[in-house]
Amino acid sequence: MWLKAFRINNTLGLQLFQLGRFAALFTSSVFIARIIDDKEVIGIYETLLLIGSSTTFFWVSGIINPFIPYDKNQPEEKKKQTTAQAFYLLSCISFLVTIISLLVVFFIQPASTELYYIFLIGNFFGAISFINEYILLLHDRTKSLVLYGILTFLIQTISVSVPLLTDSSMWSSVLALSAFQLVRFIYTLMLLKTYSEFRISNSEFRFLFMKCLPYIGSLLVGGSMAFTDSYFIKLF
Repeated sequence: MWLKAFRINNTLGLQLFQLGRFAALFTSSVFIARIIDDKEVIGIYETLLLIGSSTTFFWVSGIINPFIPYDKNQPEEKKKQTTAQAFYLLSCISFLVTIISLLVVFFIQPASTELYYIFLIGNFFGAISFINEYILLLHDRTKSLVLYGILTFLIQTISVSVPLLTDSSMWSSVLALSAFQLVRFIYTLMLLKTYSEFRISNSEFRFLFMKCLPYIGSLLVGGSMAFTDSYFIKLF
C-alpha cells in the first residue's frame, strides 16, 4: 500500500529532475574544490558557470513557463506545431545570445579565450535542450523523464569530474561537457521528430514570442541582480 503513495507522476518526475540538476551542479563544485588545488582552475570553472547561467536563465525560463500551459490548451492536432515553434524560438534566441557572448569574449580577450569559445558553443546546444524534459512531461512519459534525468546528471558530473582527475585542466572537462551538450541536442531532435513537425509558422512563432516576451522581461529584471552582484565580485 505504501508504494502507491510514492508512485511517480508527472509533477513528481519533474521535481526529481530539477533536484537532480541541482545535485549534479553541487556535486561537481564540491568535487572540484576538494580535488583541485589550483585556485585559477576553480575560478575558471565558477566563471563558466556564471556565464552559462546568467546568459540563459531569463529567456529559457521565459519561453518554457508560458509554453507549457499554452501547449496544454491547444487541440491535439496543433500540439506538434506549437512544440516546433517553441524549439525554433529557443534556437533563435540561443543563437543570438551565443553570438553576442562570443563577441564579448573576443573583445575582452580573457585568459584561456579559446576555452570560453568552446564552452559557449556547447552552451548554445545545452540551452535549446532544456525543452527535452518538458516534451517528456507534456506527453506523460514520466519514466523516460526520470531515466533521462538520471543519465543526464550522472554523465554531466562525470564529464566535469573525471577529466580533472587525469590532467587537472579545465580543457578536457569543457570539451567533454560541450560534447555531452551536443548529444543532448541530438536527443532533442529525436524527440521533435516524434512529437513535433519541422515547419515554421510565422503567425504561430510571432504569437508565441509575444506571449513569452513579458515573462522574459520580468525574469531578466527580477533575477539579474544576483548575477550582477556575482560579476562585480568577479571583477573586483
